[in-house]
Amino acid sequence: MSWAYHVNPASKKFLSSIPKNDASSILDAIEETSVNPYSGDIQKLGGRAWRKRAGSYRIKFEISTETRTFYVYEIERRTSTTYRKR
Repeated sequence: MSWAYHVNPASKKFLSSIPKNDASSILDAIEETSVNPYSGDIQKLGGRAWRKRAGSYRIKFEISTETRTFYVYEIERRTSTTYRKR
């Protein structure tokens, strides 16, 4: 039995602004998560919040075990931190 999911409007807008192949891989990762939200490259962020990596992006979501749903509240690009020389 799969899990239901919801993606917030800001994340949907973000998906429409990135390259189509990246958006497709993110949507595939979300679909994979709907089968088992605890599988794959995930990390607990605290409370009900989790993070999953999809290529160069992070998908942040909350899991509700009572209703078997998860809510994608943020999708962001993974970047490396650069340090300035002083």
